[in-house]
Amino acid sequence: MLSIMFLTAVLSSNHYVIVFSWQDVPDGFAPAPKLTHSFATFVQVSGDKIDEEFTISWAAPYGVRILAAPEPGQNWSLQESLTRASEDGLKVMAWGPYRVSDAGYEKAKTRYFNLESAESNQSILYKAVDRRSRRFDVQPAINCIHALSDMADPNLATGNICGNEASRIIVNEFVKAGIILGDDHQAEWIRKKILADYPVATGTATVPSVDPNGTRVPEPATASLVK
Repeated sequence: MLSIMFLTAVLSSNHYVIVFSWQDVPDGFAPAPKLTHSFATFVQVSGDKIDEEFTISWAAPYGVRILAAPEPGQNWSLQESLTRASEDGLKVMAWGPYRVSDAGYEKAKTRYFNLESAESNQSILYKAVDRRSRRFDVQPAINCIHALSDMADPNLATGNICGNEASRIIVNEFVKAGIILGDDHQAEWIRKKILADYPVATGTATVPSVDPNGTRVPEPATASLVK
């Protein structure tokens, strides 16, 4: 559903992403695929203000049907995604906010608009098991995982992985592709602002640290013994 906030862009803007998942069991347990979802919210900020916000949350309107044929999809807003989880008593996990490259942010925005348009023109469809259908030249059908991971690697095979583990993989692929620059450890206010008091667990992933300018901070050198 169209839910994007645009204000006048400023030269000093910074870009971030929070990657989410929900599933029916605690992290570390195998979830039921029908009760899982992966999505992400991207924001542009200046100072302590959010100038722009959009969510990629590609979903089946009538719930995940594992063996269903390709069907029209919906791109839920962040609020819609969280509401679905709350209604079904599912556990939400979040990774980030992580600093995003300018190019990565623009790629995500293009993906967002393509999915929003697909709700009406059906240029992209939804399919839970999309091993073949995601490669169609006309009307590709994808699941929520590949709606995100294809921005980093359109050939990434995720198999039966879903829920928290799928979103963890999305974070890792974003890092490898240079979409995520790193964690500057000073942007927690973004998470609090867009989530308000909604309860989420914090996911873990291997993400490099960056300073407030987005420059990666070198890892501490490992000392070696000299005999």
